[in-house]
Amino acid sequence: KDSVNVHHMINSLKEMRQILSKTGDFLSENNKSDLDQYIKLREDTELSMQTLKERNLLFVMKTWLDMRNQGMKIASFLKKHQYLHIAVYGMGNIGESLFYELHNSDIRIDYAIDSSSCVKDFDEELTVLNWTDEFPDVDAVIVTMMVGYDDVIRALKTRFKRPIITVYDLILDMQSELLAETLEMQTLH
Repeated sequence: KDSVNVHHMINSLKEMRQILSKTGDFLSENNKSDLDQYIKLREDTELSMQTLKERNLLFVMKTWLDMRNQGMKIASFLKKHQYLHIAVYGMGNIGESLFYELHNSDIRIDYAIDSSSCVKDFDEELTVLNWTDEFPDVDAVIVTMMVGYDDVIRALKTRFKRPIITVYDLILDMQSELLAETLEMQTLH
């Protein structure tokens, strides 16, 4: 959603530059150069963020699948750490996958938080709240965004006293525990 907004903004800037260039009087050569540099910077930043998002998404999905294949499930990890009632921030692809992963487990997703109008209907199995709603207490909030989540986490911390965990960090923590268990088993043998 954010990348679509940035894309529209960049296109608007390009259109504005074209219009101002045609009128001639309003845009000096220095201003044209500054505007061109700004547009290029926004395009490069958007490309870098998209690349980072795709890289993080690939890492999360591959590692998640590898751990599942080795018998380690997110539900077991969350239960081990006493996160029995959670909220999920972001119901895009990762949020939806997490919902289905935990659906028939001991972990209850009490609700999701997402303001997008594109959120899939979960057949009344999951309440989806937006930022203006009251958030009931949960054991933890899992943020499914792949990039740009620092501001979201700061905002969530003002509304929750419980842990707020990115799915990226959750997968890293699971991977670390699996590695530690593997090394411990190798040491015993």
